[in-house]
Amino acid sequence: MQDLPKLFVFALVALCVSREADAASDYDVTEKSVATLQADMSAGRVSAEQIVQAYLDRIAQIDSAGPSLHAVIAVNPDALAQARELDAERKAKGPRSAMHGIPVLIKDNSLPWSEPDPASRYCP
Repeated sequence: MQDLPKLFVFALVALCVSREADAASDYDVTEKSVATLQADMSAGRVSAEQIVQAYLDRIAQIDSAGPSLHAVIAVNPDALAQARELDAERKAKGPRSAMHGIPVLIKDNSLPWSEPDPASRYCP
C-alpha cells in the first residue's frame, strides 16, 4: 500500500484562520462558491480568518480523522497571520480582487516515473 502513488496531494496555500475565532465553528463552508464567501465577507457575516479556520477544521475532521484520507500534505504555517493581514486590508481599503481572503487548496498530480503525468501532457 505504501508503494502506491498518491494521486491526490494537496497543499493549502492560502490564508488561514486563528483558532480563537469565535464564529469559525458556526460558519459552514461546505459547497460555498467564491462569490458567496466574498459576499459574506463584504456583509461582515464572516472574516477571511474565520473562513480558513472552518476549512482547517474540515481538513482535520475529514483528512486526519473520520475517513482519514491523508490527502493534505501541507498547510501554510503563516496562513493565520496572512488572513488577519488581509482582513485588516479589506477593512482599510476594501478587497483587492475576487480572491481576496479566499483560501486555496492546490491539487498536485503525481504518478510513478513509469507513467505519464496527466498534468504535463502536451495538448495540441
